[in-house]
Amino acid sequence: MPAHFAAIALNPEIKFKYFESEWESRADWIENGKAEVRKLWESQYKPPPASPQEQRLRIAYHISAPPSPAAVLSTSQSSSSIAPIELQEDLINQIPDWQRRKRQRLMSDNCDELDRYLRRDVEDELPLGPLKYWIHHAHDIRQRELAKMAIDIFSIPAMSADPERLCSRYDL
Repeated sequence: MPAHFAAIALNPEIKFKYFESEWESRADWIENGKAEVRKLWESQYKPPPASPQEQRLRIAYHISAPPSPAAVLSTSQSSSSIAPIELQEDLINQIPDWQRRKRQRLMSDNCDELDRYLRRDVEDELPLGPLKYWIHHAHDIRQRELAKMAIDIFSIPAMSADPERLCSRYDL
């Protein structure tokens, strides 16, 4: 059932409104559905908190232009996923002030991806449909892991008739 709850909650048009309208007399069911989605998110997809250094690097790579070849080379050759501090500073110093301010705002936003998504109004993006919405947002650093969860959930086959037919045909 967690996948069913998550599929409804991760549909930007519905989120938890479906549960709240259909189960309004069953507050315990609503809370259970929300808890199941949260449990799936936290146990399978939610990344560990990033260190300040990792957070700075992540924002430098994904908000501005693609990283310089030197940054890619330095991060791919080191055992750590973090570039040297000097390189991070160079990347950050090359960015216009407005992008730097945007980065600072993002760096100070330690809100959980699921909570941010649930609070966000996505009415302008509804024509996309849930799977296209998440594919479109898969590179957004503010909801990349949640997008992975949603794409996994929406990629589950709606029915298992084809695999069952195959198993029956070969007596598996």
